[in-house]
Amino acid sequence: MRVQRNLKRRRVFVVGDWHLFIQYCDCKISVSGNSLDSQNASSSPDECLLDLDGQRLVSVGNGSSANSWKFQFDLGGILEVWPSATYEPSDDMWSLSAWNGDIAAMRSDGAAVFEKSTPSMSAGNS
Repeated sequence: MRVQRNLKRRRVFVVGDWHLFIQYCDCKISVSGNSLDSQNASSSPDECLLDLDGQRLVSVGNGSSANSWKFQFDLGGILEVWPSATYEPSDDMWSLSAWNGDIAAMRSDGAAVFEKSTPSMSAGNS
């Protein structure tokens, strides 16, 4: 069983045009018939996170409750995030950072926030 799970994983290196960062929220990860729920302390995070590692994000949409989001991955992994009662409404649940420094974030209160990167001045210019 363990060998079959390992064969379904990819070996990956961080490269690409963007970075997805999941932060101040509750979440549930479902992969390979296993799941990890941030509200259930009996879950084993290591196996679920390893199974999700290397999967390509294929879609993002509304989750099953208000202000929740569902991320679907190419090998069947699903990540759902929703506002946590322990964080402020203005806290970012997730953010997407582009290679050029632009950031799009989704707050717990459902507001989208966009930050455009500002060009930095090189040391030789003033």
